[in-house]
Amino acid sequence: MLHESTIKNQEKLASFENLKSGLTSMIKSNDLKPETAHLLEKVYGKKLSKTDPDLYSDLSSLASTYVIMEATKIRIKQELITLNEIQVILKNFGPTIKLFEPELYNQLQTHEGSFKGVHK
Repeated sequence: MLHESTIKNQEKLASFENLKSGLTSMIKSNDLKPETAHLLEKVYGKKLSKTDPDLYSDLSSLASTYVIMEATKIRIKQELITLNEIQVILKNFGPTIKLFEPELYNQLQTHEGSFKGVHK
């Protein structure tokens, strides 16, 4: 019984190590989408934060971008977004948004330009 438990624990550990390796590779190659990162952070975030803080930080950053993108879409649709918000979003999340949501990135740039044109 103890032997079976040890084997199961080793299999779980190997599986988690494979997950970490796969996540690292996907993040480095920009293959992990922000939405997927958001879901994975909910499932594995606590364990990753303890076992691999650097990977957790990368995953968390990508997951945060997903939340920002979704909130930004809503604010644009409701016409509530401000120039300051757009500038902060572009400064902090622009490259990732451009990579994964180029249409949203273009909307932000267009809105930024229209704000600047109105306030000249």
